Amino acid sequence: MSSTSAVTPVTALSSSSDLPRRRSSYGETIEEKDLRTELTKGGISSVIIDKLEEAGLEFAQLGEINDHGWARLDLLLGDEYRLKAWYNQYKDDLFFSHIDPYPPSLKKNVISWVMGIILAAPPLIIGHLKDIDIDSGDVSNANMNMRVLLPGCLILFGMYILTTQLRTILGQDMVQEKSGSVNINESQANVLTNIGVVGALFLTMVLALVQADPPLEDAGRFICQYYQIFNIISMFLCFLSTMMSALLLNYISPLDAGAGFIYFKNFMDYFGEPAVCILCAVLFFLYSIILWIFGRYGFQCGDIASLATCFCIQRLCLTQSYCSAWVNPLIEASDRKKNVQFFT
Repeated sequence: MSSTSAVTPVTALSSSSDLPRRRSSYGETIEEKDLRTELTKGGISSVIIDKLEEAGLEFAQLGEINDHGWARLDLLLGDEYRLKAWYNQYKDDLFFSHIDPYPPSLKKNVISWVMGIILAAPPLIIGHLKDIDIDSGDVSNANMNMRVLLPGCLILFGMYILTTQLRTILGQDMVQEKSGSVNINESQANVLTNIGVVGALFLTMVLALVQADPPLEDAGRFICQYYQIFNIISMFLCFLSTMMSALLLNYISPLDAGAGFIYFKNFMDYFGEPAVCILCAVLFFLYSIILWIFGRYGFQCGDIASLATCFCIQRLCLTQSYCSAWVNPLIEASDRKKNVQFFT
């Protein structure tokens, strides 16, 4: 190989004239590494290093050399294989060496415990008031309307408002840290498929509770009424989550990447709604279980069930808060800003 051919432009050796920055996980770039220093520390022969320098290559560009470029370097086949293997291992080591455990947050833990206590309180209160209709001696329709019908309608409308508010927030949150190479069609299709399956499975369990024996023999009792109200709300949330997932999936599947991106932008709040619905459905499903335990086994077991539910809600809230606050270190701040602006 002549000296003229050895000094080959980088663009001729690489697979692209616009070489991307090979960024490690938390901001350090391979571009910052010196070719001779790193290869010498890696035990690479000085003869090989000299040939790479003659070709005008930098350390970061070793991973971008195409087959024709390797042939132009005129390395022995064994040397070429060892250099490729060493460089790939070096990139992996550099990447993983900068991945630190996610820092714990006292604030998030406190907020999650507060949310767990608040959200676990309704069935606990209703369970301890299960004999209020007998203690008061008034089981008339007018009294039950005030104790059951009106609060039940308020809960239903409250859930409707809550899901319409949270769906947009969750829809935006899912794509805020989106990597540039990700196809929105495929990612959302996977999300909708998973949520649809979970919603359908929960729907079968909720339907079984609707038709099962109530917590007390007299189905007209206070606790039995709320038991069925929670079942009904959970049932319709599961149905809504499953059917919305199916409808959105039907219409996004035939679209290409560009059209799917626009489709998601236009209906982003609907893409967030199935996940919100299934989370709320699980919450009301737990409420029904707690009331059934209160009615069948008394206050002690009911209190334990409420405490267990508080733990579950706390863990879910904490996980959600950590996932929502996580920042993708492999995308630039400008890309994140574009994601936020585009999907807002």
